Amino acid sequence: MSRPSYLTNPIGSPLRRAVRGLVLALVALALAATASAQGLERLLPQDTFVAIGLSGLQQHEAKFQPIVDEWVRLDLGALLNEALAEEEVAGELDELDDAIPEAFAGLGFYDFFGDEFWFAVSASRSNPLPTVTVVARVSEEAAAALAQAIEEESDPADFQVLTEGSIEFRVGATDEFDTPIAFAIEGTLVTASSNPDALRGVLRRYQGAAEPSFRDSAGFAAAVAPIMPGNVVAYFDLPTIVGLARPFAEGMGFDASVDRLARALETVGSYGAVTRVTDQGVESLSLQVLGDASLDPSLHALLSNRTPVSSEPLAFVGPGAVGYQAGSTDLGAWWDYLDELSADLPELGIGGLNAFVADNLGLDLNQLLFDWMGDTFATITPAFAPATQIGVMPENLLGDAVYLIETTDPAAAAQGLQMLIQMAGFMASSFADPYGEGGGMPAAPQTRDVGGVSVDSYALAEGVTLEVAITGGYVLIATSSDSMDAALQAQAAGGGLPAGLAELAAEVPLGAGNVSFVDGGASYRALAEQLGAEFGLFAGLAGSDFDFEAVERAGGALQEFLSFVADRMGGAYSYGVSDGGVLRGYSLSRVAW
Repeated sequence: MSRPSYLTNPIGSPLRRAVRGLVLALVALALAATASAQGLERLLPQDTFVAIGLSGLQQHEAKFQPIVDEWVRLDLGALLNEALAEEEVAGELDELDDAIPEAFAGLGFYDFFGDEFWFAVSASRSNPLPTVTVVARVSEEAAAALAQAIEEESDPADFQVLTEGSIEFRVGATDEFDTPIAFAIEGTLVTASSNPDALRGVLRRYQGAAEPSFRDSAGFAAAVAPIMPGNVVAYFDLPTIVGLARPFAEGMGFDASVDRLARALETVGSYGAVTRVTDQGVESLSLQVLGDASLDPSLHALLSNRTPVSSEPLAFVGPGAVGYQAGSTDLGAWWDYLDELSADLPELGIGGLNAFVADNLGLDLNQLLFDWMGDTFATITPAFAPATQIGVMPENLLGDAVYLIETTDPAAAAQGLQMLIQMAGFMASSFADPYGEGGGMPAAPQTRDVGGVSVDSYALAEGVTLEVAITGGYVLIATSSDSMDAALQAQAAGGGLPAGLAELAAEVPLGAGNVSFVDGGASYRALAEQLGAEFGLFAGLAGSDFDFEAVERAGGALQEFLSFVADRMGGAYSYGVSDGGVLRGYSLSRVAW
């Protein structure tokens, strides 16, 4: 596409220069998201409390290329733009395209994001204002293009040139930069920061200074280092955030509440996660390191719950099931903890959650829910609902699923659920019929028998029906009669995971506190069918200019693309285990690259 000559003019109007300055600053920040597997986290500030990293993506380019090629073959980007972009949106897209420096022409994704990236948010006690810092190693072509774009499309008066060691860096110094942005390009290293002092630290460490970095922080050592390496890395450290914020909240008249809340947040601890592209597919590992148990013993006990998930809900899984999730959680204990915590924070003005709900809603949630609940919860996806064509109201807005809740008191469960569902139905009918023309309270449930089990069916609104049954020590809540029938028939036949999901379950270690198994291919095929069918609806909501033929072409291509992806997707499983003060998670989505 030819580009107007004025885009290469480094002077331009003040407004255009301001836009270019902002775009270049954002590009500098974005491009600084790409360094290499040599460990650029060593350049980041030690007091980093949020970090996101990318590393070694270019090594897996061949794996993703067939999917990219299929997108290109279908010309899906152009079809979606034709179907969705109104004239005003198209104009904005053209302006955005024009704002991209011409020096970037011919460069691809891996030039900027194929090596390594770190984005970090940090703060220090001496300067608690959050600082955003990014470091990246890009290709030689990308580094040269970025340097050329800065020289051609910026005014030297907009920047102050400084040095750190032998490296020059620039700092935005005019009104075009509400927040000064400092950045430097040294060889293939690109780095930028919202704090010039933080950038100086990056450049010193890059030049060999032996100063502490993110890699030397306690949070990194505890939550990230044990699960490295990863192609994508994420880190979040609540104790550091609390330590930085706490001095500013003290001395304001509610120190006791600040201390109570701080102890709770510090107990949550540090969290790290990595995702890797492997020959099997895409795997993820997570690690949460809890704070000292003495800070908040009740919360620590809840978070570190070691109860293995029960296998009992498997009795309700039928041979056609495409998904199963289960976990062990004491919701009643969690509610009691939140009730106690809210009572310890008088500034909230609610006393405790139990009293607040009782006073404002007239409900006793312990009697209605928590007193009869056990610790095991599960979800079964018996099948994916068929797609609904454009203009046809779906028969079931909630899809097909069965939710299982362990119960220690079936009679109390039946009574509590009946009251809650009737209240939900009344609220739904009030929204749907605000003037009361429909008669007020929803109709009483219809009762039917499935293999000797009584099932209550509640029609809450058009397209929204819930079915409830209590059997085998579990409450079953289904979003359709077909889902309920499949679960109860499975129970009568002995139940159990179908072969594909059972093969995934064999990978999960004993003692896991939560598990999930999904037929990935079936999930994507259902998504392809649904999006292909409903694309016209989305397009119609997106704007007034509706080209039916363009929408039909784009919807068909989108369905074909997702079907192509579905053919490569295998099963996916995940699990979580607790080891005292350390919570570990793992997941694998199999892909036939």
